Amino acid sequence: MGVVNKRFKERWFVLSGNKLFYYKSKDANAAIHFIPLDEAFIRVSSEYYPASPCFEIVTGSRIFQLVAPNFPTMNDWIQSAQKHSNIYNDNRVIALVEQDIIQQEREMARVRMLSEEALPRRDRMPSDATDEEVNCDSAIDSDEPWTMIEYSNNDGEL
Repeated sequence: MGVVNKRFKERWFVLSGNKLFYYKSKDANAAIHFIPLDEAFIRVSSEYYPASPCFEIVTGSRIFQLVAPNFPTMNDWIQSAQKHSNIYNDNRVIALVEQDIIQQEREMARVRMLSEEALPRRDRMPSDATDEEVNCDSAIDSDEPWTMIEYSNNDGEL
């Protein structure tokens, strides 16, 4: 990798599409270079935070450290850059899908709980009910096939 330059230099940045162009000054006609944001990861700099509003743009070939004038501006710059990052957008889509799945699972659990509350339970049965009248767990939990039993009245009719 190249030389590590730990001195910050003042630059003028212009965001255009998925590229963050940087210039020597506001009046400069030509950009020094650009930072490709489409495959970049943008994060707060753990090296300087919380002492300085510094953040990093990590690309496949380089880590750019930028310092904003204050923390609210840093957050604005990070959010603007993240909108152009495929990595951030892909992760955001995944996070939204995960949130949706969690919400659906919670709703299904709530419905399941409500439906279980509606089922008769032994503690809700009259006290004179016998075990045979109440206990149907053995038939439900059994691996044996169910058999239909026909009942008839005393005359032999169904």
